[in-house]
Amino acid sequence: MNRNRYVPLEDFGRKLEKIPGMSRLIEEESANLRAAEFVRHSRKVARLSQADLAEQIGVTQVRVSQMEAGKVVSLALLARVAKACGGSLRLSFEK
Repeated sequence: MNRNRYVPLEDFGRKLEKIPGMSRLIEEESANLRAAEFVRHSRKVARLSQADLAEQIGVTQVRVSQMEAGKVVSLALLARVAKACGGSLRLSFEK
């Protein structure tokens, strides 16, 4: 009899990080997801639909949906999102 074995998420994450190059991929995907959350949150706070935001930043509604799903977004596009939502983008490097 074959039973599913459940592994706590923390243990799974530690196992993944032992795979060569995986830590970098996890870090990159985390950055993409943070950018996605920035886009989604900013749009909702500005009370814009995806279509409204798309029109203001010069992309399609499908592209806004992709951005909110974590697809890679350029800094220039993030700056346009921030401006369209009434803000500005600031980037910092910290130690």
